[in-house]
Amino acid sequence: MKLILAVAFVVTIPTTALSLPTCDYAGQSYSAGATVCECPSLVGEGGLASGGAAKVTSRRLACSAEGWKSADSMCVDLKYATSSASGRDDLDKLNQQYCPRLPINYGEIQKAISQETGKFIDAAPKSTIVFMVEGICKRFRLEAPCKALLDALAAQDGQAK
Repeated sequence: MKLILAVAFVVTIPTTALSLPTCDYAGQSYSAGATVCECPSLVGEGGLASGGAAKVTSRRLACSAEGWKSADSMCVDLKYATSSASGRDDLDKLNQQYCPRLPINYGEIQKAISQETGKFIDAAPKSTIVFMVEGICKRFRLEAPCKALLDALAAQDGQAK
C-alpha cells in the first residue's frame, strides 16, 4: 500500500511544478520566489552644483502569483548628506549594474521594421513616395535608372497612393 502512495506522489510533483507562476522582466522569465532589483533612482535637494543632500535607492522586487511585488527590502539605499554630485556619479555606476538591458533579437526587430515600413508606404501620400524614391535613388547613385520610375509617378497625376 505504501508503494502505491509513493508512486502517486512522485507522479503529481512534475504537474504541480509546471503550474507555478512566472514573471517577465527585461525579456526573461522568472519563477515564483525569484527576486530582481529595480533600476536605481536619485532623489535630492537642489541641483548638482548646490551640494544639497541626495539619496540613491533601488527596491528589491519578488515574483509572486500576482506578478512583481515589493519584497520590502532595498538592493541599494545610499544617502549623501552634502553631495548630490557624488550621488549622481554613483547612480551612473549603479545603473550599469542593476538596470536590465533587453536582449537584441535582430530577426524580430527586422520583422517589425519591415511591417511598419510597409504600413507607412501603403498610407503615404504620393508626394512622400516620390520623396522616398528620390532619396533612395540619390543614396545609391541610381539617378539615371530611377528617372523612368520618377517620370511615371509624375505622369500619374495623383492616382498613386
